[in-house]
Amino acid sequence: MPKIFLAANLKQGTGPADKSLGTVLFGTIFDDIHDIGKDLMIDALENRSIHVIDLGVDVRVSKFVEAVKRHQPDIIAVSCVMTNSIPYLQELGKALEAENLLANRRFLLGGAVVNQDYVKIPQIDFMTNNFYEGIQYCEVYLKAKKGAMEV
Repeated sequence: MPKIFLAANLKQGTGPADKSLGTVLFGTIFDDIHDIGKDLMIDALENRSIHVIDLGVDVRVSKFVEAVKRHQPDIIAVSCVMTNSIPYLQELGKALEAENLLANRRFLLGGAVVNQDYVKIPQIDFMTNNFYEGIQYCEVYLKAKKGAMEV
């Protein structure tokens, strides 16, 4: 395991799926190959017993849609650093809505491109370029969702 993750007390793997808080489907949108923030988020989420499905980088809208249908995640998390990829984020939001894949889950956008004044995608539930805000949002939502299901 890389020393940076050991120093941060992060680990990979969540253990048994039944102990997971929930599932996050994560990928970097098409035409963007940046993965450092995504990979750090994934490690931090897994450290908090959240199961993560990593689609990688340069992920086409159709692949996101297929993966949501297949895995039924609680959260769809998309990373974007390049402004030229914003049209693909808009396309993804419209595709998820058209396929009725946003019900009972959250759609999260993170990365350097995030600017509330610039990025206007109505299907997105939460946007941040702050690592800790993204982790906290996922953890709070999944704990609330799991708690509601156990009642």
